[in-house]
Amino acid sequence: MKNALHGNEMKAGIREWTGLAVLALPALLVGTVFVSRQHRLTSPLLDLRLFASPGFSAALGGMFGITLTGATMLFIAQYLQFVQGMSPLLAGLYMLPGVIASMTGMLLSPLIARRIRPARLIGMGLLVSTTGCFLLTQVGVESGLTFLVLGYICFNLGAAPLPSLSSDLIIGSAPPEKAGSAASMLQTSGEFAFALGIAVLGSIGTVVYRNQVANSIPADLPASAVQASRESLAGATAIAEGLSEQVGKVLLTGAREAFTGGMHAVAAASGAIMLVTIILVVTRLRHVRPIGETQSNQAGSIPDSAPGAAKELR
Repeated sequence: MKNALHGNEMKAGIREWTGLAVLALPALLVGTVFVSRQHRLTSPLLDLRLFASPGFSAALGGMFGITLTGATMLFIAQYLQFVQGMSPLLAGLYMLPGVIASMTGMLLSPLIARRIRPARLIGMGLLVSTTGCFLLTQVGVESGLTFLVLGYICFNLGAAPLPSLSSDLIIGSAPPEKAGSAASMLQTSGEFAFALGIAVLGSIGTVVYRNQVANSIPADLPASAVQASRESLAGATAIAEGLSEQVGKVLLTGAREAFTGGMHAVAAASGAIMLVTIILVVTRLRHVRPIGETQSNQAGSIPDSAPGAAKELR
């Protein structure tokens, strides 16, 4: 029965991907026409010439990369509620230290960037985030809350410098008359990256879950129960509640282990994205001086013989 169900799922998956590919062709055509037209306009909505600036392309690409990893947060929230059995409130409290770490990093990053080049600060921060991803891969079913909380703290704290400095880096790399276009591209790319991250990383986690949970589903379950258990951990939890204690425990234990394996895969993929982003940012932004250094030099160049001018500037 499992083989037949698996075969039906594969056929359904093929039909689904075929349908999506057919629907994507018109969108791809319209997108190509739009980009081609924007490239010819004098004042385009999407100015591709901005990508010629290393600072602009690196900062925007870096923000796109780390925004992709936002789906990791969703898996952490589901792990706390469905694997550890926490209420939404308690799960939120366990995630609160990571949120505080993110806020702290956002506040401190502009101050630190006055003394350290942005490329170094962002690179070191993303190394901390990569360490957080590694800690998340060590989280287990029965234990691992310490690894999860520490990993989520590192994940958020290390990622904070890039979004904190990205607006200045992106808008500062564009000509003054293109500042609005640069800011809109930052906002649009962030929305697209988050949606794409949920789709891609969510698919990775789901594939791992389905492959692993198939080996732990009791053989005598109805096809509908097997289908629901393979769809998601929430489905397996709902099915387990209607089974005998022993059978339900077997199903629920396997489903929780499978979901944890999917979360490990998502964390590992996020860590790989962080490493690629580090290489991009460090190599492309290495020429950018510490923020505020130019203004400090200008202030220091005011002649001592002009105290009145210095007073006005103060």
